[in-house]
Amino acid sequence: MRTTGFFLGVIILITGCATRLAPVEPPPSPVTLLTLANKPQIKILARRVTITLAGGYSIMLMDGSHWVYLGNVPDGKVYKPKTGMLMNNDKLPHEFYIVAAGKQLIGFYMPEQRLFTPLEQPLYLTFDN
Repeated sequence: MRTTGFFLGVIILITGCATRLAPVEPPPSPVTLLTLANKPQIKILARRVTITLAGGYSIMLMDGSHWVYLGNVPDGKVYKPKTGMLMNNDKLPHEFYIVAAGKQLIGFYMPEQRLFTPLEQPLYLTFDN
């Protein structure tokens, strides 16, 4: 009986400590890219865009760079660079594409994981055509 009381006390202590931990946000849900069946559209970026991410890592999208419109995710239009790749600077690097809604860069689409990651603050984005 004494052992049962001890274990019950340990469980209450652990449960009490667990409630003080910061809540963990669930991972984003997978997003399916709705691809286009017709000839891909090429867009040319009119102005350079610098994106600063958490941890101080920044990405520069150069003016004059060519972007291929791949299709849509629920949040916006997905574009990938015509040449080269955008990669994150992580221990396990992943390719990603930009997602635009109207004239704003709103986030990134990671094709391998099928995930959309929004930017904290959307950025102004202009294509020439």
